[in-house]
Amino acid sequence: MKVAIVVITHDVDVRAFFDEQKGAVVPRELRKGNVEYGAIPIDAACSDPELIRALLDAHLKHDAVGVLVETACLSRLKACPSALFVKAFEPNEAKGSMKNYFGHNMKRWLKNLLFMSRTFRDGKQVKCLLLPKGSFNASELDEVFNLCRTQCDLGQFPELLEAQLKAVRDRSVPKKKKSGTQHFLKDDKDRFFELGKEEHGQSETAMPPHAADCALTASARFGVTINRMLHFNVSLGGGQISGTFRDCHLAEFVVKPTTHINMFPNGFIR
Repeated sequence: MKVAIVVITHDVDVRAFFDEQKGAVVPRELRKGNVEYGAIPIDAACSDPELIRALLDAHLKHDAVGVLVETACLSRLKACPSALFVKAFEPNEAKGSMKNYFGHNMKRWLKNLLFMSRTFRDGKQVKCLLLPKGSFNASELDEVFNLCRTQCDLGQFPELLEAQLKAVRDRSVPKKKKSGTQHFLKDDKDRFFELGKEEHGQSETAMPPHAADCALTASARFGVTINRMLHFNVSLGGGQISGTFRDCHLAEFVVKPTTHINMFPNGFIR
């Protein structure tokens, strides 16, 4: 397993530290087993498209990516929180001993990133983790996203995440009573979501019409690199589904009556 630590900062000394230390910056106990770490320092003076491209490149080369960002630059990542596993830091606080500061501050966070990666390999959990937040209307899913955005460095994060994912899984129901073992995740609008087994190609990301972060949200979820061909079949309990949805860059997408919608985790509809 390959894990990248992307460090976004204006601070030259911090970037130089990670450039020199590379994977050795990670606490020794986390470097056991088959996990290979690398560090990618990024000058925060880069443009937003350059930043998104760098994050995407990191995911294309690694199984998981953690993003360390100086607090002053945190707002630059607000367009794609579903893709990232983020921890903020203060460069001035690291100046005394960077190895001790970052080793201490990254330990629980990286443990949680490894836990997240393992959770994505669980077939029961992954279908909940990949749900398109913009179209699956449920407070339980909102809480999963909020937890991964605000509490990913807590020691109790694994337990909190498992509990919240169970709340999402509890929405699993058959479309019709006595219809067998096939279950779907049902949202508050009575729409049924099933992680599809068929492949219809990747979600589209060409600009225009897509934004720079569409490729990132298509390729990653909560810091874990995902298969871009994974999608959900979205349908109703009976009859045809139709309506206006928001796609991966929040543009309106009108669906005419059809048996089901092919919807990708970032909201793209094919």
